[in-house]
Amino acid sequence: LSDRDAAVETLMLGLRTAEGLPEEWLRAHCDPAVLERLLAEGALVRIPRPAGRECLRIPEDRFFVSDDIIRDLI
Repeated sequence: LSDRDAAVETLMLGLRTAEGLPEEWLRAHCDPAVLERLLAEGALVRIPRPAGRECLRIPEDRFFVSDDIIRDLI
């Protein structure tokens, strides 16, 4: 896989897990304005992690539109 393809795979799989993806990884690979919009809409939620690292994930009640959320991030 190319670097871009690997990042898309990570994004698609990671946001659907209970652990989510580190917010700093998402900010490095996605448009920060889109991330803020999705957070404000509740399409993404922050999950506190040890050592102050926050992760973002798609809440379970938004799984039915997860493809749309991921498309916006890509």
